[in-house]
Amino acid sequence: MKLMRSGKKAVFFGFSKDEKFIIVEKGKEILSRDCNGDFFSRLKSMFPETKCSYALLDIDYITGESKKQDLIFVLWAPEDAPIKEKMLFASSKPYMKQVLSGMLQMVLGSAIA
Repeated sequence: MKLMRSGKKAVFFGFSKDEKFIIVEKGKEILSRDCNGDFFSRLKSMFPETKCSYALLDIDYITGESKKQDLIFVLWAPEDAPIKEKMLFASSKPYMKQVLSGMLQMVLGSAIA
């Protein structure tokens, strides 16, 4: 997938103003060169408190055998988001899974701890 080669560690997606399209949210990305040990704190701060969104993360980690790199798809649906938006969000999830081939894991979040 191109995210792994683009130098981006996170890209956020949301709905267009007319709620007909899922779009890449401009300015809501984390670049590899911007990650100086604070990736997860930056990531948490970029999720909106009252709006649903998607994020695609490029995560590096080490297992007992080797260093690995995987794509993780995050579905963010806070409890304070409008019901209509949550319904739209839930109905578009299968489409996003199909379009974002190559992702390894999917994570659903509703609160920031």
